[in-house]
Amino acid sequence: MSKTILMLISHLKDWLHQGLEILSEFQQAVESTPQPIQETPEAEFLSKGSQVLARVFKGKGEIQIFPIESLKVKADDRAIIWLKGRFKAAKDKHPDFNFEFFSKDGILEKITVSGNLSEFERLRDATVWALEKASSR
Repeated sequence: MSKTILMLISHLKDWLHQGLEILSEFQQAVESTPQPIQETPEAEFLSKGSQVLARVFKGKGEIQIFPIESLKVKADDRAIIWLKGRFKAAKDKHPDFNFEFFSKDGILEKITVSGNLSEFERLRDATVWALEKASSR
């Protein structure tokens, strides 16, 4: 009987050793597998009816609004100046709300928002209105 038990223990040790080798190989495979890229921004659009006014990219801690290039939204349009005022008022009320308007050759290229991103959601309709008005002039 003791020979049988010793033989079972020996087989069990072999089985456990093989299992540990398999787990070790699996661990090495997992460690060497590249991680997926997690920083893919979400893309949305700002539109009024069927007219798309801007692309919106939401990344880590930042929102970027790109007016559609073909609309040629003028950076000094009254509606854009009004929108900057709305953003400034939000900044005054919420110091952690940050924004910046970028233009090139007098055309609005991009608006970036960081910090308190939920404040942009409150300004979304104002942004749509301003882009629509500025693009129609």
